[in-house]
Amino acid sequence: DLGLGHILDFVPNHMGIATRTNLWWRDVLENGPGSPGARFFDIDWTPLKATLKAKLLLPILGDQYGRVLERGELVLAFVDGFLVVRHFDYEVPINPKYAPLVLRRAVAPLTNELGAESPTLHEFLSILTSLQNLPDLTDDAAAAVEPEVATEDRPRHEALVEDRQREKEVARARLTRLIAECPSVGEQIEAAIRDINGEVGRPESFNALHELLELQAYRLSYWRTASHQINYRRFFDVNGLAGLRVEDPGVFAATHALLGKLIERGSVQAVRIDHPDGLFDPARYFDMLQGLGSGELYVLAEKILSSQESLPARWAVAGTTGYSFLNELNGLFISRTDARRMLSTYAKLT
Repeated sequence: DLGLGHILDFVPNHMGIATRTNLWWRDVLENGPGSPGARFFDIDWTPLKATLKAKLLLPILGDQYGRVLERGELVLAFVDGFLVVRHFDYEVPINPKYAPLVLRRAVAPLTNELGAESPTLHEFLSILTSLQNLPDLTDDAAAAVEPEVATEDRPRHEALVEDRQREKEVARARLTRLIAECPSVGEQIEAAIRDINGEVGRPESFNALHELLELQAYRLSYWRTASHQINYRRFFDVNGLAGLRVEDPGVFAATHALLGKLIERGSVQAVRIDHPDGLFDPARYFDMLQGLGSGELYVLAEKILSSQESLPARWAVAGTTGYSFLNELNGLFISRTDARRMLSTYAKLT
């Protein structure tokens, strides 16, 4: 609080993508380019590397994928009605369309226990069928993430995305309810998962888990591969900060909804924008930002200007956050008389 009002520090260019807590990112991992959240992130779904078509490189592993797999460090689990894979602190969802590859292993033991005519078994089989019939949208990446591209198939694609989102959640709820009513279903699912998770020392026992992971909309990889294979834009080279397509009006509206409310009710009177140089179109972004308030919004840009650089005139901002002033101020404490000797020493060392 500067006395004149509250200044909010805001980051429009990127966001943290913790696999457990960022629901937009998690939905992209679960549903790939068919996720409603796919338009939010700057992802190249058709990179030069053919094996990454419609897949997101996810560099979260501490070692090469094969080694991690055979050490049993990728663990399949059943959480709130759907499958996930855990790797220490990371948790990534399994595409529900392929969950039956695991869940069907529970059918035979449940048939033996409950009988072939059991209503519980019929409901379980019905749930598996509904999951298998979910629309597969991984090959329709362009339509999913390029909303400005108009095509005749676009309304159909949007309907399929809505159908998939609805039906997978219905199946999740049905399966959760069925397990609550008949614990044997949950027990047999857990038994199937233990079998698929493999046994350390028997590499072939991990084949089923590997095949399941190969079907996902992401490719788990060693974190070091990010430097030359990454196909989503990051903040500098930080894998955990993914670039946002804030130039998309829909993405802007969703990511700035809370900020707009704070400005509207007078809780915030000014905004400090972090790293505007990373934006696709900074000038247009600042114009969009000004539209959040009823009057002119006081905006500061975190922009480091070089000695010969001026703040872009088209940016609708009051100024920078003061790095230029601090640079001048620091000069008061530095003697320039030995600058030539310092440069000479530095040149010799480097």
